[in-house]
Amino acid sequence: LLGTSSAASDQVILSGALIKGSGGGPFLFDFAGTATADIAANLPTQTSTFRYTLATFGSNSGFTAADFGYTNFVGGYAGTFSLDGNNLYFNTVVTPEPGTVGFLLLTGAPIALLLRRRKRNAR
Repeated sequence: LLGTSSAASDQVILSGALIKGSGGGPFLFDFAGTATADIAANLPTQTSTFRYTLATFGSNSGFTAADFGYTNFVGGYAGTFSLDGNNLYFNTVVTPEPGTVGFLLLTGAPIALLLRRRKRNAR
């Protein structure tokens, strides 16, 4: 469960190594029950990102961020995993609404064409 901060969220703490066996993956985190308000509190703007520490371990043997996946995350947000020497992180970001994407395409395309035409005429 993710909370209003990394410290207020559930974490796995291993005293030893995180060792990848011969089994498959991805290893899924189920975020069912995570409140949208808790995630939104950490992402005040559309360009914000927030990093939760999901697991801390003594060392990592064989795992990459691609070995992890997630399900049941709150709508309007997305996430990616990252690893450093002793931590597994979940990085959250706001995903734009379809209307925002459409607006950007409708306004961006004419501007790009105008700039391209100017560049051609300048030659």
